[in-house]
Amino acid sequence: MNNSNLIVFCAISLVVGALAGWGITSLSQKTNGPQTAASFSAGATGTCSGGAVVQPGELFILDGITYSQEQLPGELKEFYFNENFQTYQKTRAMVEEVALRMALSKSTDLGNLPPLDQLLPKTKVTEKDVKKFYDEKKSTIPAHVTFDQVKPQIEKYLEAQKIANAATDEIKKLEKNGRLNLLIAAPIPPVVKIETESFPSLGPSDAKYTLIEVSDYMCGHCQRVHPEVKEVLKKLKNKVKFVQINYSLNPNGMSGTWVRGAYCAQQESNDKFWKYHHAAFDVQSKEIHDHSSHAHGEHREDEAENFKKAKDVASTAGLDLQKFEACLKGEDSNAFILKTNQMLASNGVSGTPTFFLNNVKVQMTQPSLLQSIEAAMQ
Repeated sequence: MNNSNLIVFCAISLVVGALAGWGITSLSQKTNGPQTAASFSAGATGTCSGGAVVQPGELFILDGITYSQEQLPGELKEFYFNENFQTYQKTRAMVEEVALRMALSKSTDLGNLPPLDQLLPKTKVTEKDVKKFYDEKKSTIPAHVTFDQVKPQIEKYLEAQKIANAATDEIKKLEKNGRLNLLIAAPIPPVVKIETESFPSLGPSDAKYTLIEVSDYMCGHCQRVHPEVKEVLKKLKNKVKFVQINYSLNPNGMSGTWVRGAYCAQQESNDKFWKYHHAAFDVQSKEIHDHSSHAHGEHREDEAENFKKAKDVASTAGLDLQKFEACLKGEDSNAFILKTNQMLASNGVSGTPTFFLNNVKVQMTQPSLLQSIEAAMQ
């Protein structure tokens, strides 16, 4: 196929894909369009660019050598995927809304579709709903801002949330009934190479799935998700091997002290590690931090005070305090942090918490951590 014919073929395929995406199947039926369109959407047979066939993941050619996404350094590979995934999510949301508006209005006139709020059942936000939301978020609202001042904004937010939830339910119905089939393919996440043998684990060693959590005890988000992690361990204990990797975002501060302490607890036994691990999160989650900074709110503290906190947790976990203190101040625990951080950074990990399932990053697209992990298992 010469270049001119290839360009025409690509143009026809893209038109077919667009029509099939909007449920207009007369043209696609004649040309076996859904299969063709799907293959182009997913990049299964390459995409068209300036007369050349570009294979999935290929980025550029330099001096006659083709370079792909998989050859990027870890941090750039993750950045590239995240940018594409965000674009995919926005595009999918737009397409889902258009398809839903067409289905609910029973119209194929794309230029004259009613807005969603006119098509979905009316939902009323009550004073009780607003007050409950205000009370739950009060700690994040400036003290001088009164309930009456933010009430209109909260009402609008809750109304939009109810519409979004109703729309999600309707889209699920369309997909379940076979009426809606999205042709937009999600970008393929990069596969990482994280060594897990030297880190503490729970669950069957021969499990089909290996779930890795990368977290920092000083990270506010990690503290908030920790109860969900424990729920995951409870629900999936027979299905996954769970590996905990501690990533100190500030090795010279309390973050580093906590992680060194976890390393020292692991040297005593796997059981002692988990006792220390949960106790450290429990203690740290009760402290008040400004979680807006990269160091997750960590303030400069006296090293002796940091050691005391770690030793108190070690005592709670039943560790040998003499051995623990020697390990905490030793070079091995510090070297472990630096080696772990380097290994994670080379795999594109730059923040916490981060979860991987079978060496693929778990995308938090579901309401809960458990649901996101279960979705990744499918």
